[in-house]
Amino acid sequence: MNYLIKSLKAFTKYEACMWIGSVAALIILYAVSGGGGVIAFVAPILGVTALIFQAKGNVLGQILVIIFSFMYAYTAWTFHYYGEVVTYLGMTMPSAVAVTISWIKNLHSETEVAIAETKKSTYAILAVLTVIMTIIFYFILKALDTPNLGFSTVSVTTSFFAAGLCFLRNRFFSLAYMCNDIVLVILWVLASMTDLSYLSMVLNFVVFAINDFYIYYSWRKINERQKQER
Repeated sequence: MNYLIKSLKAFTKYEACMWIGSVAALIILYAVSGGGGVIAFVAPILGVTALIFQAKGNVLGQILVIIFSFMYAYTAWTFHYYGEVVTYLGMTMPSAVAVTISWIKNLHSETEVAIAETKKSTYAILAVLTVIMTIIFYFILKALDTPNLGFSTVSVTTSFFAAGLCFLRNRFFSLAYMCNDIVLVILWVLASMTDLSYLSMVLNFVVFAINDFYIYYSWRKINERQKQER
C-alpha cells in the first residue's frame, strides 16, 4: 500500500488531468459506439492507466500491461484478428513479464526504473531478431487466414521492436509503441467498418499514441535527471 501511495504522489497535476481526460474520452466513445461488453470497456481504461505509470518509469505500468494483454487478446479474438491474439498472448504478455523482472532488478529509486543506454550492436541484434520474428509471424498469420494480413504483420514488427527496447530500458521504446498504435488504429478502423462497437478500440489506440508520445517526453526528462544524480 505504501508503494502505491508513493507512486500516486509522484504524478503531477498535468499527468493526473491527462489520465482523467483519457479515461473520460474512452468512456464517452464506448457509450456512443454502443458498448461491446465489459472487457471492451475495462481494457482501454486499464491500458491508459498502464501508460501513465510507464511515463513515470514505474513497474506497475508493466504489471497492468500483463493484465491488459489478456483483455485485448479476447477483444481481438472476437473479430478474428488472430495476429493481435497471437502477438499479445505470445509476445506482448511474455515480454511484459520479462520487462517487469528487468525493471525490478534495475531500479534507480523505489518507484522508478533506471534508464539505460543501448549499444549500436544491441540495436543491430534487435533489428535482426525483429525481421526474423516478422517473417515467422507472417506465415503463422497467413495460415490462420488473418484479416488485413499486411497491417497485422506490421503490427508484429513494431510491437516486437518496441518490446525489445522496453526490456532494454531504452527511452525510445515509447516512440516504437506509438508507431504500433498507429498501425492498430488502422486495423480497428477497418474492423469498425463491419461493427461500429469497435470504434472504442480505435479511440483506445489514438489515446495510447498520445500517451506514448508523452512517455517519450517524460523519459527524456527522467534520463537527464538520473544522469545528474549518478
